[in-house]
Amino acid sequence: MLVEAGFDAALVTNDLSDAHFYNLGVPVVLERDFHITGDDILVIPEGWHQHFTRLNGTAAEKVCFCQNHFNVHRTFAPGQDFSTFGVESVLCCSRIVANHLERYYGVSDVRVVPCGIELPAAIPQDKSLVVAFMPRKAGADAGIIRDLFRRKHKDLKDISWRSIDKCAHADAMKALGSAAMFLSLSHREGFGLPPVEAMSYRTLVVGFHGDGGREYATSRNGYWLAEGDLLGCADALALACHMLAAGSREVADVLDEAQATAARFNMGNTQAKLVEFWSERV
Repeated sequence: MLVEAGFDAALVTNDLSDAHFYNLGVPVVLERDFHITGDDILVIPEGWHQHFTRLNGTAAEKVCFCQNHFNVHRTFAPGQDFSTFGVESVLCCSRIVANHLERYYGVSDVRVVPCGIELPAAIPQDKSLVVAFMPRKAGADAGIIRDLFRRKHKDLKDISWRSIDKCAHADAMKALGSAAMFLSLSHREGFGLPPVEAMSYRTLVVGFHGDGGREYATSRNGYWLAEGDLLGCADALALACHMLAAGSREVADVLDEAQATAARFNMGNTQAKLVEFWSERV
């Protein structure tokens, strides 16, 4: 987004192995070839203590980009905070993250650049009665929920479950959009994109918001449960299956609200806030 807006921005990395994941044509600089000057502005992720320490002695301005408030503690040794490293500005992916930093880390300038998703051009009409899930953080929970679902709700034992894992983003979205339900396994998130992506495809979300999902999760746009309530989650999925099969008006209302929620987190809003922040600095 910054490059498209005319900013001199580049990704500094020491590993090109993930360059294919989003297939983004952004400038990339290998860390070994990056020579820092006082004209640079370094954007460092939260939790990267070694980088904060090593870059502290440089003349460049430093900004933290915080995507998950649960990782912030990794940034600091005892007695340290953002000011230790000359960081006065922190960009956050959600108001949930920003509030946490303002309350506990005393940052003077906290900004929110909201997460954005690519809204689908079309919604698949031939959805399968499938439970899609992304097991990255909570694969064991997914297994327990599925087992409880099959044992307690034997009439639904033949419902298919689709793991979306280790695939390109476009393929993940295709799988997500074709499923009728998405089991949200969000855990200690700063925001949690997959549930919002599911909402944008009118895929019914059942599960956990992972704290950061409080940014968007309501009783009107999904079936949200207390994290750790695995049996409750299995029961909610079973109820969702029956309601979807019956063409329930309630489910249609939830999907309408979910789609409207997802629309608020569009790339246009993200870009506007991102450009606003950087226009003040360069």
